[in-house]
Amino acid sequence: MEIKVATSMDVALINYIMKSAFAEYKASELPSSALQETEKMILNAFKQGEKALIAYDKQEPVAMVRFKQIDNNIHFTRLSVIPDRQGEGISKMLLVSLELRAQKCGMTNIVCKVRANVPRNINIYKSMGYKQCEEQVIYKECGQPLKVVTMLKEL
Repeated sequence: MEIKVATSMDVALINYIMKSAFAEYKASELPSSALQETEKMILNAFKQGEKALIAYDKQEPVAMVRFKQIDNNIHFTRLSVIPDRQGEGISKMLLVSLELRAQKCGMTNIVCKVRANVPRNINIYKSMGYKQCEEQVIYKECGQPLKVVTMLKEL
């Protein structure tokens, strides 16, 4: 597995991997906003300091994670593994790579938000030493509430 830092030239690939991974939430009562993101939105996020890592297996892109530095913390989002490669530990490899990168840059924490109603995702983070530090309700564009959990790992 090779993990590379993405560039703005990878926006279409990032969008493709993300939408493939988040497609399982399409029929959800509250579909993920990841499904509404466009390449232009991702490019704008890159222009505002967001970055991404892409995991390749034999030169085939299989996963990605987007992240941004805020103060001394790395906040990651949209951790995505293409459906036919889920369950192979690829997301954990990406997170380890991101954590090592954050440590080298002197970051103190790594943080993400996850839907409270998806325990499998919460359990992945807990298995890697993340702690649940906050619960909150956010309101989707349609006005419906969604409970999210903030997960944090001290580096």
